[in-house]
Amino acid sequence: GHGMVLRQLEGSSHDFLWGWSSDKAPSQAAHLPDFFRGLVFATMSDANGLVEGLDDATLDYYVQSHPILESSTVLERIVTEDVLRKVLSPSQSRRLR
Repeated sequence: GHGMVLRQLEGSSHDFLWGWSSDKAPSQAAHLPDFFRGLVFATMSDANGLVEGLDDATLDYYVQSHPILESSTVLERIVTEDVLRKVLSPSQSRRLR
């Protein structure tokens, strides 16, 4: 039969946001991927898991291809290269280019 399914409009995102540690600022490149993925999964989930028709692999595909994570990866690479240039010798640093 076809029954009616009631959903919270925001899924479980409210609980996710309240449970996120204030020590892990999403504005920091290291925490952004976990925050973004967690928020998307929580939004698309209820007490029974992901909503009908969604699975982890499909949602991960869309999460990983989102531009917000591309910019996070680029920022992380730039910061990492900058830090490495400061601690490496000039000849070692040139190899990063």
